Amino acid sequence: MTRRRCCRRAAAAGALALPLLLGACAALQEDPFAKKAVGPCPSVLILRETATAAVFRPGGAADPADVAYRVELAPVRSVCRYNNDDTEIEVDIEIEVTAERGPAAEGGELTIPYFVAVVAPGDRILAKGVFEIELGFGRSQARATARQRTKREIVPGEKLTGADFEVLMGLQLTPEQLDYNRRTTKN
Repeated sequence: MTRRRCCRRAAAAGALALPLLLGACAALQEDPFAKKAVGPCPSVLILRETATAAVFRPGGAADPADVAYRVELAPVRSVCRYNNDDTEIEVDIEIEVTAERGPAAEGGELTIPYFVAVVAPGDRILAKGVFEIELGFGRSQARATARQRTKREIVPGEKLTGADFEVLMGLQLTPEQLDYNRRTTKN
């Protein structure tokens, strides 16, 4: 066998083995949630009463003159993925918080707490997490916006799909903030 013929056979064997090697590498790096959803995703909703908040200056009353910031929570996007054996659903949510300076605003940093809760059939809360998002204001900046991602996992059980669950979100309000929202927000 000539050297040229031997090189051709080796190259042909290598070309046949390459797809197998690449396939093995891809299998090792596969994301368990990369499989397309075999069922529907849970609804992602913001509770109306907790979609906005008035942040009052320290020591201030729950009064419009004492509002340091007005804050609003909005969902940007959500997506869900079922794992390979459909026993778990991962919900990836991106939120956006916008704050505007009010008449009593002081300082340039603001930390806003918000919650994400997973609700099962029968309005049973399975899990609730409270998170924080930071906003920074420039010296003369009247408005600031920040985005953040959070993930929740749901184990649906037999005969349930993502459509049987809800993911509820809102700003984590104090009793005074909730009362203020109820008094000042029109239905």
